[in-house]
Amino acid sequence: MPPEGERSAADIVSHVCWTLSAVSMKIADDLGIKINSEQEPTNDFIEGLNLEIDSAYNIFGNLVRGMSDDDLERTTTLPPPARIREGSIERVLRIMAGYHVVHHAGQIAHIIKRAKRDID
Repeated sequence: MPPEGERSAADIVSHVCWTLSAVSMKIADDLGIKINSEQEPTNDFIEGLNLEIDSAYNIFGNLVRGMSDDDLERTTTLPPPARIREGSIERVLRIMAGYHVVHHAGQIAHIIKRAKRDID
């Protein structure tokens, strides 16, 4: 369990998946790339988390496979609460699919390290 007021590792994973999916779907919609984003529901917590991860990266992968090099230079806009409101598709994807994911991976690693320390 996370300390009071902090997000759990699962909450952070869900946040990353939702953000990557939302940004990818927005860009795909702008470019006219059709992506199936449906996933099978499950009542199993771990299976559900795995499905969220798989879905987010499948959406991202389908976006990238459907894009041309020229698309990377096109401008896109993101609605609030995105901190990046406008930029080239390349810049937005680099930040949201790269830096954002790595930032939260570091948070998750820290949470797991702290949890292991608390168990020992």
